[in-house]
Amino acid sequence: MSYAVANMKKFKLTQVNGLGRHDERKTDHHRNQEIDVAKSKQNYTVVPEEYCKPENVTLQKFIQQRIFEGRSSSRAVRKDAVVLTEWVVGSDHQFFESLTNEQTKLFFEDAYAWFANRYGAENIPYATVHVDETTPHMHMGVIPLTKGRLSAKALFNRDELRNVQAEFPEYLKSRFWKIERGQKGSQHRHLSVEEYKKIAPELQNKREQLEKDLQGYQLIDVSQLEPEVVPQQVKTGLFKTETKYVQTQNYILTQKEYERLSERVRGISDVRVAQESIWELKRRLDAKEAHLQEREKTLDHREDRLKGWEKNASDYTQVFKTANEQTAKANKLESENAHLQEAIHSLSAKYSNLKTKFIHVVQAVGKLKYTDSSYRSPLTKWGNRLVDAIRNYAAKWLKEEGQDPQAAKRVKENVGFSDGIMQGIRDQTPPDGDYHTKSRTRSNRHKNDWGRSL
Repeated sequence: MSYAVANMKKFKLTQVNGLGRHDERKTDHHRNQEIDVAKSKQNYTVVPEEYCKPENVTLQKFIQQRIFEGRSSSRAVRKDAVVLTEWVVGSDHQFFESLTNEQTKLFFEDAYAWFANRYGAENIPYATVHVDETTPHMHMGVIPLTKGRLSAKALFNRDELRNVQAEFPEYLKSRFWKIERGQKGSQHRHLSVEEYKKIAPELQNKREQLEKDLQGYQLIDVSQLEPEVVPQQVKTGLFKTETKYVQTQNYILTQKEYERLSERVRGISDVRVAQESIWELKRRLDAKEAHLQEREKTLDHREDRLKGWEKNASDYTQVFKTANEQTAKANKLESENAHLQEAIHSLSAKYSNLKTKFIHVVQAVGKLKYTDSSYRSPLTKWGNRLVDAIRNYAAKWLKEEGQDPQAAKRVKENVGFSDGIMQGIRDQTPPDGDYHTKSRTRSNRHKNDWGRSL
């Protein structure tokens, strides 16, 4: 059974540039003699493009910028602070031997996804897979930012490291990788990359020796084989045959050995069938996952469109609200206009009535000159001129201001008392005397003051 490997090492700011040059293979000279420089170009990263470090930015600058963005404190970072933890993730050589290159990449992508979901993709500046060494493995940097603080001690405490060793392999198993976690509570310490590389040749030799030993292991006990005997018809006369048992070149197993071999073969077959089923299931799940990702993109696109429609609806609502407000103002203005029209109509009626009364007054004044036998005292020259001036002024005013030529004509051509003026005259007539007599009496008594005044 293969085991998951996830070892961590801490680095200060002054150490990260050298680390970056090693992980990115920016030099052809390495202390590790197992690196095949010719295969270094086959190394690859599993970090998505949107989180990748720009090539023209050093790892040190990239980390400093991320710490500046992620910290809530404005105090300077201590010079001896741990700014990066590097994880070496992988498994043993036998695990990767059973995988194709594509499957190997999928394994490291799954491993990266677990760390990215747990510690934030923005805090993982690189995750480089090395295939130019004996066993594929991934170097992954994690900036220890947590809740606005830069603290590797707080983020990767003892409990968290135990959780990583327990949950990370379980996640890989849920992704159908045939892998286990290390022994729980084991006192064995993890080897660093340098320590592992020192003992790697010895481990390889032991593995090769074990394979040789297994090659000599017999699936069956040859001494228990029995020759195969089959019946055969043998001619003994002209018309006679006998059945004889003849030994063939084949051998058969005893019942015990047959059952033993069948059990072993069945186990191997079952494992292969199960492994093939798992890979087929994983392929289908990967296809479904890809389909779901496409569906997710489609849903995201639809969500963006819905947000756009929602914004447009909000804008239209605001437009409708403004239109309703303007309609309300227009209705208010219309109502006020109706009141104004009513007031104008009332004023127009009053003006028309006043004009009529004015005409009556002017016609009554004209009666001072154009009189009948009711008036006995003639007007003076000045009085005649005054009456004519009043009539001419009234006619001109009615023609220009009132735009009523007929009314002007009535003023110039007709004189007389309106009903209203006649009622006023009747109200002033003494009840016991004749109006004309009383008028003449008043005229004689006052020496025709009215006529003289005009």
